Amino acid sequence: MPSKAYKQRKARKKRYEENNDTARANSTKQYSSSKETKLKEAKLLWSSDAQLRKKHSSASQRCKANNPAYKERNRTTSLHYVRKRLAENPEYREETGKQYVNI
Repeated sequence: MPSKAYKQRKARKKRYEENNDTARANSTKQYSSSKETKLKEAKLLWSSDAQLRKKHSSASQRCKANNPAYKERNRTTSLHYVRKRLAENPEYREETGKQYVNI
């Protein structure tokens, strides 16, 4: 014996198939009217989900670790700023013990 929820789903599907064009128009209208609130809720849910954030973070770190172009770009920019800081800040130069290298 089919359950009540199954019968309801089947009836809803039948109504949708019979009134396909109007159902699509109504769903588009409903989406456009509630789009902003739905997106805010989704962003809030995504930002509050710690497991998802952790998984995303580890995946992005893995991608960066396997990307030689990213490593090289990161290395050159960090070298540039270290040299710039050594040239401008004598206290930093003394603290680190590094020599100033002309940029």
